[in-house]
Amino acid sequence: MSEHTKKKDNLSRNAAIYTIGNFFNQATAILASPIFTRLLSTHEYGHVTVYTTWVGFFTIFTSLELDGSLANAYIDYGERKYKAYAKSCISLSTFTTFLLILVSILFQKEMETIFDLSYGLLMVAILHSFFNGNILYLTRYLSLLKKALPYVLISFGQLILNIFLSIIFIVYSDWNPAISRIYGQFLASAILGIIVLIMFLWNKEKIIDIRYFRYGILLSIPLIFHAIGGIILSGSDKLMLSRLADNSMTGLYSFSVTVTSVIYVVSTSFNVAWVPYLYEMLKKQQTVKLLERTKRYLGCYTFVSCGFLLVMPEAVKILASKSYWDCIPLVIPLTVGEFFRFIYFFPVNYEFYNKKNQWIALATTVTGIINVVLNFLWIPSWGMYGAALATLISYILCFVFHEIVVRRFIGGFYVKAKLYVKYMLILVLTSIVSWMFLDSIMLRWMAACVYGGILLKRILKDKELF
Repeated sequence: MSEHTKKKDNLSRNAAIYTIGNFFNQATAILASPIFTRLLSTHEYGHVTVYTTWVGFFTIFTSLELDGSLANAYIDYGERKYKAYAKSCISLSTFTTFLLILVSILFQKEMETIFDLSYGLLMVAILHSFFNGNILYLTRYLSLLKKALPYVLISFGQLILNIFLSIIFIVYSDWNPAISRIYGQFLASAILGIIVLIMFLWNKEKIIDIRYFRYGILLSIPLIFHAIGGIILSGSDKLMLSRLADNSMTGLYSFSVTVTSVIYVVSTSFNVAWVPYLYEMLKKQQTVKLLERTKRYLGCYTFVSCGFLLVMPEAVKILASKSYWDCIPLVIPLTVGEFFRFIYFFPVNYEFYNKKNQWIALATTVTGIINVVLNFLWIPSWGMYGAALATLISYILCFVFHEIVVRRFIGGFYVKAKLYVKYMLILVLTSIVSWMFLDSIMLRWMAACVYGGILLKRILKDKELF
């Protein structure tokens, strides 16, 4: 077997492990959804969602988005110094978490007012974000070492602990069900997050290395703004629904986002496996082979998304009680939005490779602001449908912005624009069919089987996922 074939096999193998493992994780989370949708009212579900959104926001500042610099550090420093770089970064993250806690203590009332959280819950959210950042850091670290199986096992361990502890707290504690769910999530992250911290700090490398600090901060500063924009883009809809509508509608919308996260898991799993391969091919300037692989990569994701759109209504009805079924139509525009978030990875990964992170920050910040404006205009009139449409439009604009950047300001981008158009049309037409025939189970499932057959035939022919 040639060296190139081995590399291809490793890519397909890792992509399969990431995807199957993360699918299993997501399937476990979704199969647990009927438990939580029955233990929590839509109002309580919405309350947990708002808290989780703030945890994601705090994670930006506790982690400083330093995990985003790992790929470049791996290339620039090599595997030998990679461990030392990682230790320096996680120690810097620990220091910033202490600073954020200090700020919260000194400005307690102001922080409570801004984030609409009690002081105790605010402190829990900050610590929760730190532990989540540690776990994310470890999984990113392992992915660049192409250790797919440990990556998946860690993610699965956190999920199982999260579900188990949440159920125990909801059933056996005297706390409010929403608070019980929050504490279950927090404790699961704390257990693993502390283990990760000890693991990184235990080795003999220096805890403080100014050279690594400088390198990481220069790369991560634009990513902090990118992440803030991302939170605004993906979280403002839930927060604004809770303010402009009510927590019950937020709960319905949040559940539709949970269902759509199945397809998000596919995109992120593929991307985790794809990035090391992409960087290697770009470094070797093997763009012809890379483009051929990209065609199969994009095609594989599109067919999976189409299949998901067609079978999704029945999945929702199985997973949730009838009070949640009103969210089914929402999943369609949210899934189309996820498609644009997936193809946005192509120009964004190219920007990361060329260390043009400032464009990433600018694009996400601008589209995040646009998302807030659209939510403000549409939620009062259209409720959760306005939020879903605002999210879709924002992801489209974000993709277009990055395409302009890589083609006009960076240059040398390897993906042809017509490749996107082909698969966009397939997905959009499928979403229309799914919308028009929501009540026709047989027609949708037959179409899903056709997509599945085409994809399976291609995989068997090429003997690889993509």
